[in-house]
Amino acid sequence: MPFSFAARLTRPRLIILAAVLAIAGLLIAVAGQTGPAHAATGRAARASAASWTSGPKPTIVLVHGAWADSGSWNGIIWRLQLAGYTVYTPPNPLRGVSDDSTYLADFLSTISGPIVLVGHSYGGFAITNAATGNPNVKALVYDDAYIAAQGDTLLGLTTAKPGSCLGAPNVPAWKAIPSWDIIGTADNVLPPAEQLAMAQNAGASITEINAPHLSMITNPGVVASVIIQAARATS
Repeated sequence: MPFSFAARLTRPRLIILAAVLAIAGLLIAVAGQTGPAHAATGRAARASAASWTSGPKPTIVLVHGAWADSGSWNGIIWRLQLAGYTVYTPPNPLRGVSDDSTYLADFLSTISGPIVLVGHSYGGFAITNAATGNPNVKALVYDDAYIAAQGDTLLGLTTAKPGSCLGAPNVPAWKAIPSWDIIGTADNVLPPAEQLAMAQNAGASITEINAPHLSMITNPGVVASVIIQAARATS
């Protein structure tokens, strides 16, 4: 009787132990079959990543507009850094086109190597001027921005009426530097039709997205991808 009772107690434990050993054996067998494939996949992924990161990467400079600050680029910054780029977001003093462009040009002169210069909204005025004459600036990216020509004014481009206390740009950099433009089709600040006209005039590579004026906040993934396209085109 005691022996039968002990057998009844241990039988479930033996069954559980056998099941555990069977599962362990199955896992070991599966690991042995899939291990090399996983390793190969890992090597392929690393090789693919290396191919994207080969060669020197340009420094990316992000310039905010009049109704924002450098923090408006936060959703873009970490995406670009994750892709391996050095990113700067200098403050835009907002003292007028001439002063702001000079300030930015001075900052750009401290950077060695290729530069991708990005401007949002009014920041487009600043980058258009600041890049002029700087051989390190290899690409311009405009995000819902003004791509101004010589003699254009902010108010004139916005309302088709002359006059602006912000002044007008000098010889535009986009005449000599390849440019990209992101147009928010739901922009109620700078009309999309005007953005498109400016982009076409500059011969920019155009990306249209259903976004408001602050597309770098609402659609940071798309904006970052266009910046990376411009950066890759510099190499």
